[in-house]
Amino acid sequence: MSLQICAYSKLKKAEDQRVENYEPLSTEGECFVVGGNPDFPGRCDEFSEGMVVCIEGETYNEFNVGYGFYNNIRNQIAELSGYPLTPHKMYGQVWESYAAGAWKADCGPFWELINFSDCDGVIGTSVSKKLADDFKEYQEKADKLGKEFSEYYSMLRKSFELASDNGLVDFC
Repeated sequence: MSLQICAYSKLKKAEDQRVENYEPLSTEGECFVVGGNPDFPGRCDEFSEGMVVCIEGETYNEFNVGYGFYNNIRNQIAELSGYPLTPHKMYGQVWESYAAGAWKADCGPFWELINFSDCDGVIGTSVSKKLADDFKEYQEKADKLGKEFSEYYSMLRKSFELASDNGLVDFC
């Protein structure tokens, strides 16, 4: 199993089209239904869950990453941006991670990404702009953490830069 991340720009809302059951659409053109994740409100205020949107701009090629690997990347991003190593209980054991430091915070660099589902949801335009700025600010530090991390960091940065232009990043 893996996490698929897709970024879109220049989305147009399809007038009067909403889908309640989230079945794939048979519409002309490149349209899709916006998902959501009610556990993380405020991440996509521009597009509501169930709304049909059409792609009128560039679509960043999706990429896939294993869930465990993605969580390691998020933890490295949390460390990179200064969140403290923090204990948290999971599966009946106490673990320490930098991401847990972000989970206990209410804002900060990359907070909207680190404190977000690792398997389902969307991040909209305004939050993508903020995250794109965070990625830009920390790029130099990220490049020093090795080629593999730097590559995934750059893919995430590109996704949020793209979504900053009336788009979104979809995690599924």
